[in-house]
Amino acid sequence: MDIKKLKQINLIAGRNGVGKTAVLEAIFLYFKRNETATSFILNQRGHSLSNQTDLGNLIHKEDLTTKVEVVGINDWKWKLKTAPRALLIQKSDFNKTPVYYSTSTVNFQSIEDLWKQTVLTSKEEEVLDILRFSVRDDIARISAVGGNVLVKLEKNSQPVHLSALGDGVTRILYLALSLVNTKDGILLIDEIETHLHYTVIQKLWQMLFKYGKEWNIQIVATTHSDDVIRQLFYVASANSEYRDMAQFIRLQLSRQGQHEALLYPIDDLEKMLQLELEIR
Repeated sequence: MDIKKLKQINLIAGRNGVGKTAVLEAIFLYFKRNETATSFILNQRGHSLSNQTDLGNLIHKEDLTTKVEVVGINDWKWKLKTAPRALLIQKSDFNKTPVYYSTSTVNFQSIEDLWKQTVLTSKEEEVLDILRFSVRDDIARISAVGGNVLVKLEKNSQPVHLSALGDGVTRILYLALSLVNTKDGILLIDEIETHLHYTVIQKLWQMLFKYGKEWNIQIVATTHSDDVIRQLFYVASANSEYRDMAQFIRLQLSRQGQHEALLYPIDDLEKMLQLELEIR
């Protein structure tokens, strides 16, 4: 499988098992290249680093005795061992680009960990600005301590727990914290629509385009949702500055049973939507 080019905003879709999440994992491991990152990915897949043949011990090897499939994105190359279940990254030259992997499942501990990197810095007000822009304009302050995330609303005398505002607000806060902590870097978002009502998706894309452009963040996201694909098009096409920033990528199996990636700039995506083709 070869994805020839990534743009600043990239949305990946395809059937289950075709390798959407594997692309995110490979990019993440390509930049991180350490056992902590490898353990994180394996834990997401329900595995662990248990012996010398596990993935974490293969990352820096240049040669494998087993047959692997080479995958390339731009000038990056990685290899999938028993693709797409286990990943091996190979490239001698890589930089310290900030990379954050926003998983489809969000817990308050993840939010608290990100908040610790944000609170009492200029990024704190930026997170609040994103929430006011995307969710509700009366959010005044946030506190995240001991696994509890509290929100102070302007007209309320007492703070409320974040969960009282709905799962969608929790997801937006998680993405907002991810954004401010990956400036000049790469944000990977798995199943971007998780916990979000379809009415929030447009605001989400507006947020990602606005702050991705402003803070020079490259975004690669996966989805199963038609609404997410359509709103990507609507937001990108409504702003001339955004139109060339984005692309849609469909992963699929060819007739020969090989993984392949079809790339659609916004103009091509528009034609497919007009024809009402199945593109997920």
